[in-house]
Amino acid sequence: MMDQSYLSLTPCPELAPFISRYWYSKMDIPQGFCLELLPANVQCICFVLNGPVKQQLVTERGMIQTADCYVTGQLTRHATGFIDGAVELLSAQMKAFGMYALFGVPMHYFTDYTISLEDIIRPDEKAFLDQIRYASGITGKIKAMEAFFLQRLRRSRCADKTDRVAYAHDLIIEMEGNVTVQQLLSEVNMSERTLQRSFSEQIGVNPKRFSSIIRIKKIMQMVEGRASLRWRDVSYELGYTDPAHMAKDFKRLVGKTPSAYFDTKGDFEAFFSV
Repeated sequence: MMDQSYLSLTPCPELAPFISRYWYSKMDIPQGFCLELLPANVQCICFVLNGPVKQQLVTERGMIQTADCYVTGQLTRHATGFIDGAVELLSAQMKAFGMYALFGVPMHYFTDYTISLEDIIRPDEKAFLDQIRYASGITGKIKAMEAFFLQRLRRSRCADKTDRVAYAHDLIIEMEGNVTVQQLLSEVNMSERTLQRSFSEQIGVNPKRFSSIIRIKKIMQMVEGRASLRWRDVSYELGYTDPAHMAKDFKRLVGKTPSAYFDTKGDFEAFFSV
């Protein structure tokens, strides 16, 4: 049995275009417990607040040992997390293009990967990390985080470059992933090559893969919100040609068919649901 508590907080208005929320979680995890993490339209900057904790993430790119402050990029397939014992985390859950806007690092480097935050910040910014670590209380730590992010935003040369990708991103969200690349091209007035390259750079995946992630997320929401449903109805509502196509897409991202997944579903994927 895993004991856990969560707290969700809203970013300041200036950062809200780039950060979805701040998320505090405290978990007491039994030995040998693994966490199934699913693709979602979120990237995170995480701080481990209770000192060195052994954390490992297994993705398509292998097993990764996380630092005490680390960045996670866009997941494109299910991953497994291993944490030994109690862990207290504070994270900034970024919008899909938010990390690029603030840090200017091509996000395809982080796809299905995690690295230390210290590897992508300037040497003179490392003092901010200590301010976040040692600030008093969750509110104080978030205040220190926001000071760091606001300085980043004001220095950024990339925040103004995200407008058209942000618009395409929002359209995919609004259409619940049921949108073609050609529809996106007509809306953002970009060539297909430029759109693909911009999405990969700013979000970490191409528009088609991102749309699939949003559709799978919508399946999760539909199942949670209904006492009973038929997979045929779900597939047609989300624009799939048939349930088999939907099941194939779901298994590619989640690792299980919809029926198998919902029979064994845990509750930790809420950490990555925005």
